[in-house]
Amino acid sequence: DGPDYSWLDDDPFGDDDSALMEAETTGASQMTIEYYEDFPLGPGVEASRLMAEMDIEEVAYFADRFEVAAEKFDMDPAILAGIASRESRVGKWLEDDGSAENGQVFGIMQLDPDWHDIQPIGDDFGSQGHINQAAESWDEFFDLAGERNPEWSDATRILAASSAYHGGPDIVDLP
Repeated sequence: DGPDYSWLDDDPFGDDDSALMEAETTGASQMTIEYYEDFPLGPGVEASRLMAEMDIEEVAYFADRFEVAAEKFDMDPAILAGIASRESRVGKWLEDDGSAENGQVFGIMQLDPDWHDIQPIGDDFGSQGHINQAAESWDEFFDLAGERNPEWSDATRILAASSAYHGGPDIVDLP
C-alpha cells in the first residue's frame, strides 16, 4: 500500500479533528511576512496558508522523508512540512552550504546548534537523517511541554513545541 499522503492533498493542514487542527494560532507575524518580497497579504492565518501553498511543490518532494520521520517519532508529518516551509521555504532560503542566518542554522529544517543536536549528514540539506534530527528535536520539546505543563492539551503542546523548536527550550513554558 505505501504511506498515506492524504495530509498533502487539497488541505495541507491535516485532519480537521486532529490536535494539530485544534491548535489555535494567530498565523504569520509581520516579521515573517517581511521575509517575502511583495507578499500580498498582511499578518495572520491566511498569510500562513498562502505561504504553505507557495511551498507545496517542495514539500511534496520531501513528503516521503517527512512521513518516515513522523512515523518514527509518532507525530503528524504536516508539522515537519510546516517547519520546513516556515524555517527555510523548504530550502529556497538556504545558502550554497545549506546554512542560513549567517551560518547560525542548517538545512531545510533550520537546525540550530544552540538547541538542536546536529549530527553530520553530508551535502543533502534535506536528507532523511536531517529531517529525523528535526523530528526528534520537536518531539523532545513536545514531551518537555507535557512534563512542565501536564494540564496542557496536545494542541497547546504542539504550539509550545513549535515555538521552542524555533526559539529554544525556555519558550516551552509559554502557551
